[in-house]
Amino acid sequence: TMSDAQAVTVSNLKKRKGEDNGKTEDYLLDQRSEDLFRIFNETYQEIQNRIQTLKDLEQRQKLLRDRIDDNAKKSVNILSFNVGGQKFAISKNSLLADSKGDTYFHHLFSSQMAPDFNGEFFIDRNPRFFGRILDFFRNGKMDYSGMTHSEQEAFQTDLDYFQIIDENLLCFQPHPSPVIKLNPNRTEVHKTTDVESWYTVVANRTASRYILKVLQLEDLSRSSARVGFRTDKNTFFLFSFKNGHLRPKDKVYTKPIKQGDVIEAISSDTMIRFKVNGVDQGIAYTLKEPWDLYPVVQIRAKGV
Repeated sequence: TMSDAQAVTVSNLKKRKGEDNGKTEDYLLDQRSEDLFRIFNETYQEIQNRIQTLKDLEQRQKLLRDRIDDNAKKSVNILSFNVGGQKFAISKNSLLADSKGDTYFHHLFSSQMAPDFNGEFFIDRNPRFFGRILDFFRNGKMDYSGMTHSEQEAFQTDLDYFQIIDENLLCFQPHPSPVIKLNPNRTEVHKTTDVESWYTVVANRTASRYILKVLQLEDLSRSSARVGFRTDKNTFFLFSFKNGHLRPKDKVYTKPIKQGDVIEAISSDTMIRFKVNGVDQGIAYTLKEPWDLYPVVQIRAKGV
């Protein structure tokens, strides 16, 4: 028979064993709960990803349907152009959009000019940049990418011919004085009267870089010009064509500028520098802090 002490020991062992089994069962239950929760999260995330994929597909299909519908509407009124022997086409709605202003094309169709027997409007111009011009009417953005300086000048000649103004183009603000004359796109500045005073022409927006070509420059003893930047607080950072001095520093920076020279003004962080005919002239100004800078030209006397 089992003594009382032995019975207590056996009872305690059974109790501990039961507690251990309970702990094991609790652990297994916790583990299963974690596994189920993980599976649920993974399944839920997979469902969400599939829903997003379907939404993206639906949005893409709607975008394509809208584009097809838009082209279908435009196809009933297509305009064809023969530009220097090369054929182009665009919808009338795109070409005559009100937002593009009063251009050559608005006058072309208001004049009731009829197309030729091929159904085309002939324009006696080089077709090189005409595709870029039509893209401007399609999407409202002028593409200057990949152009050399000479190509940009030729492109600007076409824009002037068709009386197209790119509002995003860096250009000069209209000047109140009749002494100052700007071309239609406000990219050229001319002063024709022989007056001993300075006139300042400021760009329409800030820019960190711009290129300027000296189209005409007569005797520097009678005329001069300065180019550079101006801040909102009317602080100027310029250099003079006449002697190559920085203004207002009055420090020699480069050689005098000649007719035909190409000047590139560059601002970067707190430094301003200039290039003349592609040659970097070094740091002209070091600023205490970065500024929003406007391109500026100052001219004096006749011939600039």
